[in-house]
Amino acid sequence: AGPTLVAGRASCLYCGARSAASTLPELPRSQVEERDVSSQAIPLRMQPEGTVFPVLISASVCHMLNDMLQALLPAVYPILRGDFNLSFAQIGLLTFVYQLTASIFQPFIGFYTDRRPMPYSLPLAMVSSMSGLLTLAFAPNYGTLLAGAVLLGLGSSIFHPETSRIARLS
Repeated sequence: AGPTLVAGRASCLYCGARSAASTLPELPRSQVEERDVSSQAIPLRMQPEGTVFPVLISASVCHMLNDMLQALLPAVYPILRGDFNLSFAQIGLLTFVYQLTASIFQPFIGFYTDRRPMPYSLPLAMVSSMSGLLTLAFAPNYGTLLAGAVLLGLGSSIFHPETSRIARLS
């Protein structure tokens, strides 16, 4: 049962509440057509039943790949130290720059994407992480190593909030 018209006012058949507006013409009850149109409504969005496992598995595999990419930076510290003659302070700064971009930017990016979902940022995050690794791999100097660490951390900080949202929705 849906809304009906009684004495020129809209009335709800569920609770009997009437609208305050009296702009409708006064019609006798016999001329008022009462019909339920709720069955003719087209749903705007169908909600899937249960968990969407392909989405959840895809997000999990990409999350695993992203975390594996992030773990490569500490693994290559001995190589970077030998090839670039880095001190422990420089390796510490490299770690600090990476952790700063990965950890500090993540809540701000999450705050932004919670209000403006950006599912296409997931591939962008993976490209940023991969670009960071390639920059680290072919870096000619210490400044380029720092830039690679920033790209690697930025990829992580973009990826984690958005994939968390996707996993929650699936």
